[in-house]
Amino acid sequence: MMFAKKGIYYFFLACYILAFSLILISCDDKKNSVVLDSNKFNNMYENIKNNFKPEGYIEITDDWKISTMVPTLVGESEKQHDVFQENNKTLVYKNEKEGIIVQMGLTPSNTEAFEWKNAIRYAPNFYNSQKKDYGISDHYSDVYPNTEVNTYVFTGKGLNLSIVSISDKIKVPNGIDLSGDFLNSFMEFLSKQP
Repeated sequence: MMFAKKGIYYFFLACYILAFSLILISCDDKKNSVVLDSNKFNNMYENIKNNFKPEGYIEITDDWKISTMVPTLVGESEKQHDVFQENNKTLVYKNEKEGIIVQMGLTPSNTEAFEWKNAIRYAPNFYNSQKKDYGISDHYSDVYPNTEVNTYVFTGKGLNLSIVSISDKIKVPNGIDLSGDFLNSFMEFLSKQP
């Protein structure tokens, strides 16, 4: 029962990080007020959902239309918020063999060129280290999850993208490598799209 509660906690934590990342992209996009081509975006989303098949992963959302609900930002009009909510898509990939989950958040963008917006990593062995020589140990506690989270936020090919990988650091000691491999595979797929 405790494991199920922790699993749900990690899932909601990842959803929060994904939603927050998409909000950051939305705020930073200087062309955010420009009407975006929803048909082009939806076609690209469907193309990714149906044709991006990274080795070892299955995409699990099937026919679910998943969109993370977010609050209205300060200064954001109701119309802007509605457009964001309508075009905020989520895909979830699982790799059962490796024990890693990757969530991908997509929204439309006016940017075709690839550009990094943000990247962040939570490594429990560093940020909640038991030993000072290995990382930040001042506030170590076993109450914190042993979950590694890697987040990549970028734009390109008319998309704002957030990719969040989640893994148990004990069971998956190479989570950062798997996350990087997934990202590279996705970038290769995207670069071949018109």
